[in-house]
Amino acid sequence: MELEERDDVLAWLDVQLARASERGHLVLVAAEAGNGKTTLVEEWTRRRADDVRLLRGACDGSATPRPLGPFLDAIPELAEVEGERTAMLTVVGERLAPGDRTGVLVIEDLHWADEASIDLLRGLAVRLAAMPALVVVTFRSDEVEPGTALAMLVGDLGSRADVVRVDLAPLSLDAVRALVRRTGSELDAGALFRRTGGNAFHTTEILATTGDELPASVRDAVRARVARLSPEARSSLDVVALAGHRVEPELVSHVLGSGAEAVDEAVRRGVLVDAPDGLRFRHEIARTAVADAVAPMRRIALHRAILRWLELGNAGDDPARVAHHAEAAGEHDVALRASVAAARQSARLSAHRQAVLQFQRALRVAPDDVDDRVTLLEELSYEQYLTGQIDDAITTRAQALAIHQASGDRTGIVSGHRWLSRLHWFDANGPAAHAHALRAVELLRPDDRDREAAMALSNMAQLCMLGSDLEGAQSWGERALELARDIGADDIVSHALNNIGTAESVAGIEEGRAKVVEALEIALAHDFQEHAARAYTNIISTAMETLRLDVADTYLEPALTYCAERDLDSWLLYIDGYQSLIRLQQRRFDDALVAASRVLEAASATPVSRSSALVAVAVVGLRTGDPTAAAALAEARALAEESDELQRLDPVARAEAEAAWMHAADPPDLLLRTYDLARIAGSPVRRDLLAIWLVRLGAASLVTPDDPPSMLSPERDEGQPSREAAAAWRALGCPFEEALAHADVGDVASLEQAVRILTDVGATATAAHVGRRLTDLGGRVPRPRRDSTRAHPAGLTAREAEVLDLLVAARSNAEIADALTISRRTAEHHVAALLAKLGVTSRREAVELATERGWSSAAAG
Repeated sequence: MELEERDDVLAWLDVQLARASERGHLVLVAAEAGNGKTTLVEEWTRRRADDVRLLRGACDGSATPRPLGPFLDAIPELAEVEGERTAMLTVVGERLAPGDRTGVLVIEDLHWADEASIDLLRGLAVRLAAMPALVVVTFRSDEVEPGTALAMLVGDLGSRADVVRVDLAPLSLDAVRALVRRTGSELDAGALFRRTGGNAFHTTEILATTGDELPASVRDAVRARVARLSPEARSSLDVVALAGHRVEPELVSHVLGSGAEAVDEAVRRGVLVDAPDGLRFRHEIARTAVADAVAPMRRIALHRAILRWLELGNAGDDPARVAHHAEAAGEHDVALRASVAAARQSARLSAHRQAVLQFQRALRVAPDDVDDRVTLLEELSYEQYLTGQIDDAITTRAQALAIHQASGDRTGIVSGHRWLSRLHWFDANGPAAHAHALRAVELLRPDDRDREAAMALSNMAQLCMLGSDLEGAQSWGERALELARDIGADDIVSHALNNIGTAESVAGIEEGRAKVVEALEIALAHDFQEHAARAYTNIISTAMETLRLDVADTYLEPALTYCAERDLDSWLLYIDGYQSLIRLQQRRFDDALVAASRVLEAASATPVSRSSALVAVAVVGLRTGDPTAAAALAEARALAEESDELQRLDPVARAEAEAAWMHAADPPDLLLRTYDLARIAGSPVRRDLLAIWLVRLGAASLVTPDDPPSMLSPERDEGQPSREAAAAWRALGCPFEEALAHADVGDVASLEQAVRILTDVGATATAAHVGRRLTDLGGRVPRPRRDSTRAHPAGLTAREAEVLDLLVAARSNAEIADALTISRRTAEHHVAALLAKLGVTSRREAVELATERGWSSAAAG
C-alpha cells in the first residue's frame, strides 16, 4: 500500500540529506511499534537509491542480540577489527567517506541493540560533523525505558546540534478513510480507526484480511491473513518466523528443499518482504504471531534444521545465533559451547548485558556436573557486577563459593570471600563486606605467594581505607604491594597503591595523591579498566573531602568519559554521584541535580551511588524550599547507616544538621555519632566540618578541646565565630559556606552580606531563614541584585539564560562548556533542558525565538 501522511517526512529527510553533503549529522526516527518507521525509511532509500551510497543494518529482536550486529551487517569488515572502538570508528568513517555519492548509514530498530552497538553509535555521533555523511536510526519511542542504555544515548544525543529527530504520528481518521477506499473494504473507517488508534501496521493488516468484520486483535488479523495462504506457503512462514528478524533465502531453501519456492507466494501476498538483506515479515508483531503458533515438536525440528545450516559455515562470527537455535532445538552441548563463546565475545566488546544473558544461557543448558560450572558462575558474577546487578552478582558468586568449599579448593575459597566482600560493599552492606574480607585473609598461609593472596591483602587495605583507618590501610596495603611486585601483578600493584595513597590523602599526607596518580597511570597503561575507574574515583572523592575542588574538576570529565566509553556503568554512576556533591559544594545547584538525576533514574545504580545523589537532591531541596527534600534525606540516611562507613554517614549527618539549623532544632543524633567516628578515624577537614555544625547548633561543649580549630571553623576559646572563616571559604570557591560563616558572626552587616550571597546562589529558603534573624535585629533584608535574580520573561533560571545567550552567539556545546567552566556533558544537558523549557526541538528554533522576543542579551547586542 502507498504511504499515507508521510510526504512531509520524506521531504524532510531529503533536506537532511542535502545538509549532510556539507556537514554530517544523525537523524533519529522514532515512533510507537507499528507506526511505519521501517516502511518510511525503505521508501526514502528506494527513492534515493541512485543518489546515495547506502549501508544498512538492523538490530534483531528475535534472540539475544550479537555484539555490533547492525554495524557488522552494514560493514562486514568491522569483524576484522579487534574490538577497539577508535579503530572501529575509523573503519566506519572510511566507508562513509566522501565519494561520488553521499554515504548513508541506516540502522533500524535500535531498541533491540546490544550495548556495544549503542556505544559505537555514540562515538560515531561525535565524529559525524567532520564526515559529510548521514546516519539514519530508527527506534520505538515506547520502548525507551528510563535508565537503559538506549534512554541515556537518546538523552545524550538530543542536545547535539548535528542530531535531529522526527517522531512519526499515527494515521489520522482521514488517512484511514483513504486506505479503506483504496482497498475497497466494506469495513467502517471510523470503527477501524477507533480499534487501531491510527496505527499504520494494525490498520493495513486488518484491511488485508478483506473480511467484513473487525478482528479482535492485530494478531488475529495476521493469523486470518496467513490462513488464506497455501499449506506450502504457511510452512515456509514457520521457517522465516523462527529463523530470526531477517532471514537468508538460502536458509529457507536448505530447510524446505523444493518446497522453499512457496515463500514466493507469501511475498506476493504481502505477508513477507523480500528485502536486500533477507526475507522478513512486515512487522515483528506478525513474525511473533506466526512463531507462537508453531506446534512444539515442529518448532524443535525447525530449530534443529536451522542449526544444521548454521553449522555448515553459515553462522559467521555469530555464536549468539547458534546458541539461540541450539537451545531451542534441545542440543545442549552445542548451546553450551556457543553461548560461552558468545558471552566472552560480548564481554570483550564491552556488551556486558549481553554477556550476562549468554552466561545465563550457558548455565541453563549445562549439566549439573559440568567441569567448568564454577568458572561460568564467576564470569557471570563479574559481568553482573559490571552492569550494576549487584544482588544477582552476590547470589551467583555465593554459588561459586559453595562449589569451591565442597571441593576444598582453598584458593577458590579465598577468592570467593574476597569477591563477596567487594560486592557487599557495593551493596552498602559494610558488616558483610568486612566479615568476608577477614575470612579471606584468615585462610591465607605464610607461604601463599599467588594473586589471590595479594588481592585478599589489598582488599583488606581497601576496606580500611574506606573506613578511614590509615594505619590499617598502610599495613595491609604494604604487604599487598610487596607481594604483588614480587609476582609481577601490575594490576594488584595499582590496586594497593590506590588504597594506600587514598588513605594518606584523606589524612592530609601530601605524598598520598602521588601514589593514587601512579596507580591510575599503571591502570591506564595496561588497560586495567576497573582499576583505572577506581583510581579516578578516589582522586575525585578525596579532592572533594579535602576541599580541593579544583583537583576534582580536573579529573571529573576524563573519568566520566573513560567509564562511558568502556561501558563501566557502575563506576560511571558512582562518579556521577560524587559529581552531584561536588557541584553542590560549588553552589551549582542545577548541575548537581542533573548529575544526581542520572544516578537516581538508572535502574542499575548501586546503593552507594544513590546515597550520594540523594544527599545532593535533599540539600538542594532544603536550600530552595522543596518539600520533597525530607524524603530524599531519609532514604539517604537509611542507605548510609546500612553501609556503616564514615564517608557515607558524613554527608547525611551534615545535611541533617543543616535541616536542624533551619528549623531551630537540637543537633541530630547522627551528627553526634558521626563526629565521634570522625574524631577517631576521619580526616582533619571532615572533623572540622562536623565540628562547625555542632557549634552552630549550640553544642560547642561537645567539641573535643584537643581537636584544634582551623580557619574554617568557629573560634572555640571565646565561643565567638571567626571573621576569617568567610574569607577562607571564599578562597576555596564555596560561596554557600561563605554565607553561613557571615551568618555565624551574627551582626547586622554580616547577616546582610549572608543574605546577599545566599540569594545570589539561589538558596532562597536559606536566605529567608537568615533574613528573619536579620529582621529580628532591626536590619533590613537587602533587595535582590537585579543582575542575578531578575525574573526572566521565559521563566529561565540564571544559568539557562546564560546558556541561551551563548546559543544566540552561535557557540557550540564545547564552547558553552568552556565559557561556563562546566563539562561538555553538563553543557549538553543544559541545552537539552533549555530547549524543553522553551518548547522547541532545535537550537535554531531556540535562537529564532529568543531573537524574535528579545530574550537574549546577545541578540540585543
